[in-house]
Amino acid sequence: MLTRYPYARLATLALNTLVFVVSLFVVQVLALGPQSSGALAQPVNTPTQIEPAQRGLAPEAVIEAQLAAMATANWQQAFDYAAPAVQGKLGSSQAFATMVETGFAYMIAPAHTQLTRLGQHKSDVLIEAIFIARSRSVHRVLYHLVQDAETGWRIAGVFVGRTDELAT
Repeated sequence: MLTRYPYARLATLALNTLVFVVSLFVVQVLALGPQSSGALAQPVNTPTQIEPAQRGLAPEAVIEAQLAAMATANWQQAFDYAAPAVQGKLGSSQAFATMVETGFAYMIAPAHTQLTRLGQHKSDVLIEAIFIARSRSVHRVLYHLVQDAETGWRIAGVFVGRTDELAT
């Protein structure tokens, strides 16, 4: 019945996005417990290469800077935008490069990217990214960024969403 209304598809997409975001926060709280607001931002013994001028970047600018580094195959710089917990799990910029090249190749020099901030809670931000790859495939990704007093905004997670509702 929703298809009779001209904005039904947009409303469905917005509802799906809202459900996804709420589910993400619920899963994070259940997995990490009540102290989760800072759990992902805890430092891991991994050196950071973020330049002082880049520490003040907005969350969207951090994503754009990481994408620019990946487009030029500067994997160390791209890896430096990951949160310390992610850096600790992956271990090296080469492991990061392999992960991106095998699972997220559409992020490397896409034809188009659109970023939309979905919400912020204290030092956590969720940003939706729509990628149109050069192959014309469409990909919907949710970025989770955390803010650290010393390093600024860092990418703590990337979650791949469904794109079937984007098809025309």
